[in-house]
Amino acid sequence: MKKFRTVFLLVFSLTLFISSISAQDISSLYKQAKADFEAKKYKQAIEKFNQVNELNPEIPESHYYIGSSYYELKQYNKAIDAYREAIRLKPDYFVAYVFLGNSLDYINRHGEAMIDYNQALEINPKAGWVHFEKGVSYNNQKNYNQAIESYKKAIELDPKYYRSYLNLGVAYRRQNLFKDSEATLKKLISLQPKNAKAYSELGYLYTLWASNKVNPVQNRIKAAQNYKDSIELEPENALTNLRMGSLLYNQKRFEDSLPYYENAVKYSPKWQTAIVYLGDNYLNLKRDTEALATYQMAVDLNPNNASAQYGKGLAYYNLGKMNLARAQYDKLVSLKSPLARRLLNIINRK
Repeated sequence: MKKFRTVFLLVFSLTLFISSISAQDISSLYKQAKADFEAKKYKQAIEKFNQVNELNPEIPESHYYIGSSYYELKQYNKAIDAYREAIRLKPDYFVAYVFLGNSLDYINRHGEAMIDYNQALEINPKAGWVHFEKGVSYNNQKNYNQAIESYKKAIELDPKYYRSYLNLGVAYRRQNLFKDSEATLKKLISLQPKNAKAYSELGYLYTLWASNKVNPVQNRIKAAQNYKDSIELEPENALTNLRMGSLLYNQKRFEDSLPYYENAVKYSPKWQTAIVYLGDNYLNLKRDTEALATYQMAVDLNPNNASAQYGKGLAYYNLGKMNLARAQYDKLVSLKSPLARRLLNIINRK
């Protein structure tokens, strides 16, 4: 009997020792994994959180961070699985529901996303952030009226969540509610005077007004000033540089528009639209060799880019290389682009 008691005590002590080691390992691994996540080392974070789960699979936060790591890596299906496991372990896991909804929305499973957003709102009915995310989902579905209502609710619940104002202003503009858009964007600028995107969107709004012949001279001036304010705050924003370039280009101010298009390509070198616009600008400045090289950049990215192929045809035509211009016509025909007929008409002028 004494011998059995000795063995029992040894086994019990060993079990306590192993449990203690495991707890220490879990705590240490969890801290390392979270540090990797915060340092944006998402693959390492996933690896370590998986090790945590091997030791104890019942920690909801571990699954949440795996989901969030996959989310940052844009691997949304894997993120969905991890978030769902976190929620299974912790049914009131508010933030997991929100990012589960976001993940579903990114892969166009909008109906499922709405279910999870609404579940998050049941847990926290006053979360303006969730209404913002619902607005983003409605926007992705091009349901701008519902997006507007969601953004307005987000602002009502959280007036300092400034992204709601920006998105609301854009949604108003997409519904041609220009006055409402202008008022919302100006409100955002009054709250956040250094919000570069607000100035850019306000500039674009004035550009649209000018193109619709609503006080065109005055609105072009306003657009230019807002784009300049935006670029001063955020000089490497390719979209704003493109918008400013297009404002000037459409006034046939090709020397003035050129540096903005060049910056748009510099800051977003794989943006085909910016590259084609830059090629068009060179073409209008009669810098045909540079135009040709620029259009070729777009073709290298996407051989089916009809606008770039058309631009190459024009550049060849201007350079007197008629055989190459006709070869571009043939390419446009193979792409079934209406630009083929336009290019042929130009070629046949000679």
